[in-house]
Amino acid sequence: MNQTNQNNDLRVAFMENVAHYQGIIHKLCRLYFRDDPEREDAFQDVLLNAWKAYPAFAGRSSFPTWLYRVSLNTILMRLRASKAERRKARPASEPLFRAEQEKSKPDGDGRFVLRRAIEALDESEKAIILLYLEALSYRDIAEITGLTENHIGVKINRIKSKLKTHFGEPENPHG
Repeated sequence: MNQTNQNNDLRVAFMENVAHYQGIIHKLCRLYFRDDPEREDAFQDVLLNAWKAYPAFAGRSSFPTWLYRVSLNTILMRLRASKAERRKARPASEPLFRAEQEKSKPDGDGRFVLRRAIEALDESEKAIILLYLEALSYRDIAEITGLTENHIGVKINRIKSKLKTHFGEPENPHG
């Protein structure tokens, strides 16, 4: 098979996989970015980085697991760069923190409140709980995040405790 056909096959396979699993990227972008243009820019960055990394995708994990990892790495790098830029650009008189403008919105099933609670978590906790809520196994979450399965279990329990505290539920030391 010549180089042109191989490149075309690679492109077609990538496009088919992304078309099928692009919801992964959208979910992560919605979780980390509120602003539509910023969310779209992040989505495009993820696609670009996934395309660049795709030739090295060897199938050691499933495509969705690999895409989660590329997406999270891209988003977290983007957030770190954005924080560094804000630190450089922030006038000395500007406050470091602003009061949250929206405490809650009624939505009937609590999804808005849960989303706000998750948004309050740090970057790595957001990633872990999102993957957990997507029903990924501890093994897959560990592979995506680079942590051990045991560490994932500990982190998930701590995150659950934080979320319970956010909702005003007392922590149960036995469960």
